[in-house]
Amino acid sequence: MEQQIVSALSGVLGGAIGGLITIWAMFRIQRSTNVSLEYDEIRKKRVEIIYQLLGSRYVLMEGYPATESDVKSFNTAMSLFSIYFAKDPEVMSAYDRLLNSESDDNIVQMLKVAAKTASLELLDTHIKRVMTVAPKNASLLVPRASQ
Repeated sequence: MEQQIVSALSGVLGGAIGGLITIWAMFRIQRSTNVSLEYDEIRKKRVEIIYQLLGSRYVLMEGYPATESDVKSFNTAMSLFSIYFAKDPEVMSAYDRLLNSESDDNIVQMLKVAAKTASLELLDTHIKRVMTVAPKNASLLVPRASQ
């Protein structure tokens, strides 16, 4: 009888330990998955911001007749940029340089560093040479590629 009680208790104890290990492993996997999803979402948002800046940086061109919508789009992307890249000192250094001196070279450098941080493979030609069309049938504006 004593042996049966010991066997029953060890079976119950083994089941309880196995269940606890399973629950612990499940929580670890869930947390790991959540961290991966968060990283992926942040990367996705960073890429969207970079694309937004690539598409709206023409508002910095001298003489470009930027509309209120153009400016809002660029400013929103710059605001989000400072949030989503805040933890990367190299990117923020390039961001600060742009804020101190609004030049095509500084925004190109900032976008290059940000693309690298976001694991986005952009060629220099993707960043440096962007053709834009001014609103209201104005002439084509092609920024000079800085060498």
